[in-house]
Amino acid sequence: MTFSVFYNDRKVEIKTIKSYNSKHTFDIDHLPTKRWNDKIKVRSSKERASREKSFYVENIPLPYINSQHRNVRVSDIAFYEDGRAAVLTFDGDIWILSEAGKRDFYWTRFASGMHEPQGIVIRKEDIFVFDRQGITRVLDRDQNGEADFYENFCNLPIQNSETREFAMALELLPDGSFVISKGGQRGHSLNPHGGAVIKISPDGKKIKRLAHGLREPYIGVDSKTGDIFCSDQQGHWIPSTPFHHISPNSFYGFIPSIDPEGDRDFTSPTINIPHQVCQSGSGSMRVYSKQMGYFNNKVLYCDYSKSKLMLIDYDSSKPKQGMCYPLKGNIEFPVLKTEMNPKNGLVYLAGFQIWDSNAKKISGLCRITPNKNIIRPSEITYFKEGLWVSFEKEIQGDSLNPELIKLERWNYLRSKKYGSGYFNLEGKVGKEVVGLSSVTLSKDKKSFFIAVPDMKDCMQMALKFAVMSTKQDSLDGEVYFTVSELESFKELSLFPEIDFNKKALRMANNEEKPSKKIGLELVSKLGCVGCHSKNDQRDGKNGPPWKGLFHSNKELKDGKVVHVDTNYLKESILNPLAKINKGYEAGMPPYAGIINDSQLESIIMYIKSLE
Repeated sequence: MTFSVFYNDRKVEIKTIKSYNSKHTFDIDHLPTKRWNDKIKVRSSKERASREKSFYVENIPLPYINSQHRNVRVSDIAFYEDGRAAVLTFDGDIWILSEAGKRDFYWTRFASGMHEPQGIVIRKEDIFVFDRQGITRVLDRDQNGEADFYENFCNLPIQNSETREFAMALELLPDGSFVISKGGQRGHSLNPHGGAVIKISPDGKKIKRLAHGLREPYIGVDSKTGDIFCSDQQGHWIPSTPFHHISPNSFYGFIPSIDPEGDRDFTSPTINIPHQVCQSGSGSMRVYSKQMGYFNNKVLYCDYSKSKLMLIDYDSSKPKQGMCYPLKGNIEFPVLKTEMNPKNGLVYLAGFQIWDSNAKKISGLCRITPNKNIIRPSEITYFKEGLWVSFEKEIQGDSLNPELIKLERWNYLRSKKYGSGYFNLEGKVGKEVVGLSSVTLSKDKKSFFIAVPDMKDCMQMALKFAVMSTKQDSLDGEVYFTVSELESFKELSLFPEIDFNKKALRMANNEEKPSKKIGLELVSKLGCVGCHSKNDQRDGKNGPPWKGLFHSNKELKDGKVVHVDTNYLKESILNPLAKINKGYEAGMPPYAGIINDSQLESIIMYIKSLE
């Protein structure tokens, strides 16, 4: 039998088909050579070790210089069992990354033609990609290292033309089925799959919506238990950055502007994370790797906007108990996805810039190793009597100074406005400093209990502390969590006697004197520079530039012209929706209650200096 087919845009005469087996391979006579012959060698760069950092970064250069002049904006990564990586780009390509030595790597182009893909997984050597067209299985049937067949594996997810209805993520469940998430921001059409987490059967023929009401969700999967967790981003109806443990048939609170129904019952996040700590939640994964030290058995949670990582510890049997622990590191690109290499046990990070970010680079790929000398809390549990904070190392008892421990709490206001300020438990603007009565070291010296006479449920609690291990390792730490369902503390035998009837200590007010320097530090810490440029840059920024802003005249969205003075800046920071600049209608969260009067004055001093 002889017939013709098109192979890589060329007409090829086929004489025989010898076999077709379960691995989707068949032998064909007279196939042409590969279409893309680049084999690009790169060498990674490692940063110097530092006692202050939680992890160290090894950057792997991307194949920007290639014969096809392809852009390379990395959107996801998946690994074969032998350690090779399939690297997906938002430009529609798949590249294969293989190690050529300790720090040397080869890039080869494997496939192209996907439409804004952001999800890739490997199941039994087969590659699956999620883009705006659905899930595609990409096959290399002749085993020449280059894809030659694209199978429409599942087109059941509904996709419309909404700009932000991205194909956000694709993950593999332990039973071989798939779970995807899609962007939920919609301005002109409704879609039951927009802003949803969706399960797809192993054969791609059945689909089920697990949860919805998400703004721009990225998902992660526990590879052992099949638990699904999810990030989201602050915005309208989403008052802070959440971490969700997905439960079936749940609605998580986001309502698009096109939806006329308005407010409705919703499932609260497992953990709230303050916007200034994590500005834009993205990919996550539970780490199972002894090589990753204290990352092991924790959920690694990425912050796209600030190029940061956090560790999430939560108990799925008590989904409202958990903590978020920010990590210190130097990632140069916006982090969207994280994946573990099964061969070396290291965690890899990938991402590119879609919207505002403070990252130095547009895109990147790296792998990280933990700083083994750092002290970090391994678990935090809260009770009616206070907080139990555990560590993996022994703590010096004389380093537990109550004056170096700070507790704050606040609530958020969920509304159709963008984000939320901070509100105390009485509903007034501002956060509340919580008094503690004592700090007690456990008998095994690996935990301490903070007695809090006035523990209450709240949407957000922040713990900041300084401790030292018996080996002189030190840490200034911060932990964020949501308090609910308080129970009595029953593990009294693990501690010396604790007097829970003592009154709270009076906490000192450490408010700093306003300065331009503090203002610069604050706008970086709060993420303001992700949307506002310090010069006159406008491209890629959602907010007006600060250079020359003070004493200028600005046209508002309603056509009025206002003079930018101190009062205007105060109002714009505390209540951004009061006056919206023409051309800058994108949402900005209010900072009322988030920053104090001294910090507000410092920020304004800094903006004034940018003449």
